[in-house]
Amino acid sequence: MSTNQATGTVTSETFRPIISNFATGVSIITVRHNKKDYGLTASAVCSVSLDPPMLLICVNQNTGTQKAIMEAGSFNVHILGKQQGELALKFSKANTDKFEDLVYSYSDLGNPLFPNVVAQIECQLYKEMTGGTHSVFLGKVHSAKAITENPLLYLKGQFGEFTHLKLETFKSKEETV
Repeated sequence: MSTNQATGTVTSETFRPIISNFATGVSIITVRHNKKDYGLTASAVCSVSLDPPMLLICVNQNTGTQKAIMEAGSFNVHILGKQQGELALKFSKANTDKFEDLVYSYSDLGNPLFPNVVAQIECQLYKEMTGGTHSVFLGKVHSAKAITENPLLYLKGQFGEFTHLKLETFKSKEETV
């Protein structure tokens, strides 16, 4: 068994192989600003609150998408399905026409909305903070819908899916006595 260890000053080079052990979902963030569509692939997305429903996304500050979200005041999150790795790759590349040859519409708040994704979540920008090289956006959920399909996952630099999901219930010591 090999191990990765970082102590003292942790750099991006030493941190990357460690954090790559965290499996996460894959999403695409979209926004429209000044009649131009922006988007990027993101794995830094999580639920913040159920009351009110809020979502957190992290976006690199050197992207047009980050600037467009700040100006537009809203964004969409698309949780991708297990068969959408190519779409994730398309939106992970900088300086390309990411929307070319795609079918999409516009949501209530005016941002690109993809069909046939596991979930669509439309957010109004609630707050922006800075975390290193990224903007951390809190979005208040305006609308959301989901379909029943397995999501696309990202682990150790690769896309994948659950082939078998077995959930086990764990009991605390107090419950087993």
